[in-house]
Amino acid sequence: MWFGLDVESLRSSGVDVDGLAAQLTSLLAQRYESSTAEGSPDIRLNSELGSTLTRVVAQQTLTRSILTIAALGPIAVAVALVILAARLVVQRREPWLELLHARGLTPAQARRMAVVEGTVLTGPAAVAGHLLAVAVIPGPYPAVAWLTTLFSAAVAVVALGVGAVHAGARRTRTDLSLHASRWRVAGEALAWTATAAATFQLLSRPDDEAAPGVDLLGAATPVLWTLTATLLVLRLYPLPLGILARWTRGRPGLTGFLGAARSLRDPAGGVVPVTTVLLGATLAVMGATLVGTVATGTERATWASTGSHIHLSGPRVLDPMVDELRAVDGVATVARLYEASDNAKVTLGGDERWVRVLLADPELMSVYQPMPGGSPVPAALFEEPALVLGGDLSTTSGRATVVGLGELRVAGGLRVLPGASPGSAWVLADVNRWRDRQPTATTALISVDPDADLREVAAAIAQLVPNSRVTNVADQLAQLRDSPTIDGLSRAFWILSGTAAVLMALSVIGSQLLGGGERRHLAAILRTLGLRPGQLRALAAWEVGPAIALALVVGVGTGIGLAALMLAGLDFRTLTGGGYSPTLHVHWPTLASVVGALLATMTMAVAVTSWSAGRTDLAQELRIGDQR
Repeated sequence: MWFGLDVESLRSSGVDVDGLAAQLTSLLAQRYESSTAEGSPDIRLNSELGSTLTRVVAQQTLTRSILTIAALGPIAVAVALVILAARLVVQRREPWLELLHARGLTPAQARRMAVVEGTVLTGPAAVAGHLLAVAVIPGPYPAVAWLTTLFSAAVAVVALGVGAVHAGARRTRTDLSLHASRWRVAGEALAWTATAAATFQLLSRPDDEAAPGVDLLGAATPVLWTLTATLLVLRLYPLPLGILARWTRGRPGLTGFLGAARSLRDPAGGVVPVTTVLLGATLAVMGATLVGTVATGTERATWASTGSHIHLSGPRVLDPMVDELRAVDGVATVARLYEASDNAKVTLGGDERWVRVLLADPELMSVYQPMPGGSPVPAALFEEPALVLGGDLSTTSGRATVVGLGELRVAGGLRVLPGASPGSAWVLADVNRWRDRQPTATTALISVDPDADLREVAAAIAQLVPNSRVTNVADQLAQLRDSPTIDGLSRAFWILSGTAAVLMALSVIGSQLLGGGERRHLAAILRTLGLRPGQLRALAAWEVGPAIALALVVGVGTGIGLAALMLAGLDFRTLTGGGYSPTLHVHWPTLASVVGALLATMTMAVAVTSWSAGRTDLAQELRIGDQR
């Protein structure tokens, strides 16, 4: 009996992989009665779907954790933008609120009015955004998803209510300083302690300890590092601003010194621009680094699994077949892997181990050469009497004695032999060193010419050797990268990075608009003293430019560091095929494009605010000043 699986019905019914795995386990655990002519035996069902579901569950657990971390950046920037927008609305209401306060409006009444206005404005907008998200990305949504919608609306309402109470209060300077209150120091110390404890726990836990769903520890540790980096920048970034102000004080020109001094003494929007730019840059760079690392990891994992351009296995690969393979158009080199013994004794110093003995043709070096990083097998293996130890055999030097090979020099060690699955302990040697009868090879690794079509050559080999399994690295790599997990993760990172960049620009523009009144009044006074509109634009750029540049630099470094932390603390082997653990790889073109997009976005935001600062109406601003 054979039972098929209808994937479309699973998608339409909303059954997730965890639920399907539980159903399959329950199905296989039971015994079923049957009726045959010979009696009524009990039967049990068997399925190979369990391992696939386990792998998919592990992939979903990892991707959920990664996307949770990546999504926190745009969410945090959006929350800061909502608070900034609420402050801007309250600022626009200040003349009206000051008049009402003068006529006896109490703080409670002002708060209630702001809450009612905020609820009327943000409630329908939040619901419309939720419904739009459901329409754009269809799928089962739990009722708890509405909590995010209600939270986003509540943040704006609370910010409006708090701001309305303080509207019209006497303005004070908000100087940035390296000194802080005891509460702030205690909070920062607590954040650093929690970050250190979470990092230690993440790096020291076993690989199989992560729970299904979202890995809370794996998701919380990078968030804590982002928080501590933000706190550190907020504590230290007045230092370079002070140095910049002192450096520009003795230089000709007013715009540099005045802009740095205003950024230090009365920053527009407070610390919101620095915080949002740092968060957005950190998560965008982390996403770009992980995408590049996963892409490189899948490529290396595919090559490690295939071993060459084309992998042939199944029948006995004898000399006549090798000659036929070499005669195929496009084939450059053919190398065979032999299994000489599956349980041979090897003597290393005074220790003895039982290992699998593998042999290879000298052409193996040429076959391995197209791999990323070149051939992992040392050339000395085929140039002198030597062997390579693999798997759990950690010795990489000295001499070893193997039955059938004799005493040979150890030329190196490998954890994995590309194109083969030799087990946990094995040795590799030149087939010409084997003393017993000629072993049999059932695996051939084939490299093709640079100008040959890899898929066409693989199809020709499959036709030449019909009863065989022929795989090529191009199809394997395309299949892995086009999988829903890898492709969806890459798309999600780019969408989140673009969203974060847009929100960062809006936060910078909003912070500049928040301090626009004071800037316009100062600009009007400076214009009467001879300052030109171009200098006013430079002044606005100096106010926010250094802080943004510092946040971008720290964000890039923190993002790369968080990517390295996630690679060390989470199991990324499920994204690369299950057998290769990727290492940090900074794909410079991708990283340069992300950083370039962030720089262009921030430059555009600063340019917009600077352009508006140069269009100050001199007569209008001075007349308003006289009326005050």
